[in-house]
Amino acid sequence: MIWASLILGISTAAFWTFSRSFIEVAAEYSDWQLSGFWVIIGLFGVLGGFFGSLVEKWGLSLAYKLGSLSIALASIILPFTPGNWLMSYLSAGIFGCSYIFWTGILLVWGIRVFITNASLGIGIPFLLLAVGQELGSLLAGLLVGIWD
Repeated sequence: MIWASLILGISTAAFWTFSRSFIEVAAEYSDWQLSGFWVIIGLFGVLGGFFGSLVEKWGLSLAYKLGSLSIALASIILPFTPGNWLMSYLSAGIFGCSYIFWTGILLVWGIRVFITNASLGIGIPFLLLAVGQELGSLLAGLLVGIWD
C-alpha cells in the first residue's frame, strides 16, 4: 500500500501538472476547450467514485490492476493524439475516472491494513500520494526542461 500510494502519486503528477499545457502547445484549442479538459476530468472523477463498489465485488487485486491499466491508458492516449480534441477529452475522462477510482482503492486498502486505526489507513496512503505527486512533478519538470 505504501509503495502503491507513492508510485500512483509519481506516475500521475505529469498528467496533473502538464496535460493542459501540453494540449495547449501541441494543438489549437480555444479557451473554453482547454477549460473543458479540466471539467471532463472532474465530471468523470465523480463517475470514478461510483466504481468504488467494484473493489468489494472484484477484490482489491483485480481493482488494482484495472485502475493501473486505465491510468496508463489515459497517459498513453494524450501524447499520441493531442490535436484530436475528442481523444484528448477521452484521455481526460479516463484519467479522472481512474484516478478517483484509484484513490478509493487506497482508502479501502489502507483501512484494511490499519483495521484498528482507520484514520491511519486513510492518512498514510494520502500523505504518500501527495509526496509522490511532489516528487513526480519535480521529475517531470526536470525531464521537460531537458527535452525542451
